[in-house]
Amino acid sequence: MSGEPEPEGMRPPKKLDTAIAGLVITVLLQAGTFVWSWSDMNSRVQALEREVAPLRAIAETVGRLDERTKALDRIERKLDAMEPGR
Repeated sequence: MSGEPEPEGMRPPKKLDTAIAGLVITVLLQAGTFVWSWSDMNSRVQALEREVAPLRAIAETVGRLDERTKALDRIERKLDAMEPGR
């Protein structure tokens, strides 16, 4: 076989066909797993966004109240500095 020419139309060994089929199946399974996990992660993120949305309004309100408190503290310090006897 080492020096003999191969006849035309001879198919490559079946071992190569099975390896290619195995590779294709593996890639498809990995792609399917990726899509499934991405979908699961996407649904989790959407659920968390729905839970966090009301908290954003609360955070804004707390921020505004904090600014008002700081302004009141400044006013109070100015008034304390204006009091006679200090």
